[in-house]
Amino acid sequence: MESTTTKLIRPIALALLATLLILLLAACRSAGEASITVSGAITRDLSNADIYYETTPGGKQLYAQQTGPGGDIGVLTIELPADDAPGDYAVSSSGAVAAGYFESVDGVSRMYDANVQGTLTISEAGDAFSGNISFTASGTPTNTAEGETVMVVGTFSGIPAAGTGGGSPLGSLAGLVAILILAVLVIVNFAFQFYVGSRVYAAEGATLLRSLRGTRTLIRGWRDEALRPVAIAWSIALAGLLLFLCMLAALALLSQ
Repeated sequence: MESTTTKLIRPIALALLATLLILLLAACRSAGEASITVSGAITRDLSNADIYYETTPGGKQLYAQQTGPGGDIGVLTIELPADDAPGDYAVSSSGAVAAGYFESVDGVSRMYDANVQGTLTISEAGDAFSGNISFTASGTPTNTAEGETVMVVGTFSGIPAAGTGGGSPLGSLAGLVAILILAVLVIVNFAFQFYVGSRVYAAEGATLLRSLRGTRTLIRGWRDEALRPVAIAWSIALAGLLLFLCMLAALALLSQ
């Protein structure tokens, strides 16, 4: 026959486990992947860049930015077609699909957005972007890169659109579930706290105010043999709340 403690612990443990799985799946699916290389006059690898798929006043845009030591920065900008429908598009300097690469390395700035020629293939768009691009570009006249030519090749998979909750309904679901579970854990902990407090402070009066002293209330609950199963369940619920908060913080860091 199950003890009272086991009955109290089981739903908390199951809720934590289910939420962890949902949040992990959402984190894995929301980041997207990309591989970007620049070759020719300069050689760069932007595969660790921060990538944004967003709607701007000028239309939809794919934007990759990678920073390095000493304030170095590399930026790839791709202006997408208005409807960004799947298909193949010609890339130019100022057409429906335009692209360019800018960098500032060791205090020297270079801009490559002249004589752009290439192809953009969109395989997925909307809540997330997937596709690839390949183009050549010359250095803009009057800047350090004048007369230089680079080739940019990029592959993108599942880059979430800004404001879509991670490019997938799972991202929004995970956030909602996380808030609900957090609220339940807080309520459960307060319920345990005031229940134990109402018993251990019954003879002293002002049980509600005294119960707010959480640590003291928990210790007195452990010392009371009749209340010990409830104190154990409360301790586990409290540990679950702290673990859940740490898990949320870790997932937030991983998703950066």
